[in-house]
Amino acid sequence: MKIWFVRHGETAKNRDRLLQGRSDAPLNEAGIEQAGMARRFFMDKGVEFDRVISSPLRRAMQTARIITDGSNGNEKLEIQTDDRLLV
Repeated sequence: MKIWFVRHGETAKNRDRLLQGRSDAPLNEAGIEQAGMARRFFMDKGVEFDRVISSPLRRAMQTARIITDGSNGNEKLEIQTDDRLLV
């Protein structure tokens, strides 16, 4: 079993060097591109995900969706959320 940990992509608050904590900021364009680069990394390595667990924050969910969209053949994986990842 392999476990991969990925940090969410950039948000406007990250770019402006503001602490965002649990605020629910979405990814900005750079963050979407970063998640796409992570997706390409995993695809190039032949990684297929069996399970995805994410923080419930929008930026984390967006990143997880971009990375895993269709990664399990043609089937989209359900992204489970876990509040313990809000730390």
